[in-house]
Amino acid sequence: MQENTLRITRLVAANSYLRARNGLVNKYSMFHERVSIHSISFYYFQSIPQSLQIVFCLF
Repeated sequence: MQENTLRITRLVAANSYLRARNGLVNKYSMFHERVSIHSISFYYFQSIPQSLQIVFCLF
């Protein structure tokens, strides 16, 4: 019985660790996407009307 409890605890710990790691990876890739979108939009910044530039700055 105790062995099963230990095994379950280990599984839960591993699961939460993986979930946390995946969360960090997702946050990083989202940040990376956002940065690349910013650098792309920066190049086209001059050709975009002023009202749309404000919308870009909000992101």
